[in-house]
Amino acid sequence: MNRRKFLYLTAGLPALTLSRPSCCAVSDLHQDSQNTAIDSTTMQATAKFIRWVKQYQSVAGRGLYPYMATPNAQTLSTIASVKLLLFFIKQDDIASATSIADGLLYWLEQGKRQSVKLLRGGLPTEIHLNQTQPLGDYYYASDNLIAVHAFYALYQKTGQGKYADAANHIGTWLAQGLFNGVRHGMWSVNYGPPMHYLTRAGAFDNSIHTAGDFLWLIALKDLHALQPNQGWLARLAMAINFMRGAQMPSGAWYTYFKPDKKRKSGTWYGYRGDDITIGDDNLRSALAAQQLGMAEQLMRFQHWLQPYQDTLLWGYLHTDKSTPKFLPSDVPYFDVVCTGLLRSLYHKLGRNDLATKCQAQLNALQGSNGGWAWAVKQADLTPLNSERAIITGCWALADIV
Repeated sequence: MNRRKFLYLTAGLPALTLSRPSCCAVSDLHQDSQNTAIDSTTMQATAKFIRWVKQYQSVAGRGLYPYMATPNAQTLSTIASVKLLLFFIKQDDIASATSIADGLLYWLEQGKRQSVKLLRGGLPTEIHLNQTQPLGDYYYASDNLIAVHAFYALYQKTGQGKYADAANHIGTWLAQGLFNGVRHGMWSVNYGPPMHYLTRAGAFDNSIHTAGDFLWLIALKDLHALQPNQGWLARLAMAINFMRGAQMPSGAWYTYFKPDKKRKSGTWYGYRGDDITIGDDNLRSALAAQQLGMAEQLMRFQHWLQPYQDTLLWGYLHTDKSTPKFLPSDVPYFDVVCTGLLRSLYHKLGRNDLATKCQAQLNALQGSNGGWAWAVKQADLTPLNSERAIITGCWALADIV
């Protein structure tokens, strides 16, 4: 997604009135009934979201979904579709998951017929139904890694070999392309993680990113389960070792690494300089660290992280103390996906009390139609704008990693 070029510290933080009170000490019996009530509310929120989101599934797009909730969308999103696939698996709704997966298989098969050999085997970030060439121009590492993870998860649920084959096919494409900068003259050494993306014209972005590119490295474990003799775990170990350098001294995460083409050395960079960072990118990187056993990095991040009332995080943050940093002309806002990511992180850290608190906040923020605004204003928690990103609902209701 596009980001603003320059950001600035907001003047003071006004008091918020949250939709639900903070948790306090209660008896075990009271806590159990409270959790049951929240579970019931979440079940209702889930049913409401599913009814809402299914109206955006594209028949012409073979079951895929747009990124933003758009009726009769002509541009469909791989990442939104794959995250919904994982969401439906978490709901044990295999029919809905399969309807998306089979659409992805169709577009993967179409990609094998492309004239540019480098592109055969991966999924583009977008499908354009109103263009002669529907396959989009960009092939991102994160989109394809999460697709591997989703195909493997569905294979485990169904036992259908076509999903394992798709995961292996994309994995081979990644290994030969985005993971192999040396082969394509983009790196002097292979670092472990993949390059950021490849374009239809055959051009690589040879930077290495944190956030989604980091988080979905867990797909290499899935590929190892399918192909235990192909060196996937060695590749993952190399990537983990490299990503240990992706953290700032404060505990926040850098945004990307830019290698030197002629030498092994390179440099990690922040989002806009080293004093601004992005909330959801940091939480994705923290989840990656947790999933990949990077305990020291995860601990440093926890010391840095300061969510508002444990549940809300701003879209843009200071790198030194995780406080908000916006342009003076901006309306300060909380990124709603951050609350879902926080809940997932709390669950994995065993902080179920805080995870429950996040879920209550998410349930309160759900729109009357069943979707979620991707951002809410800091002042009163009303939607920042009318846009509804489909992936917000996925993270709002399920730990999809």
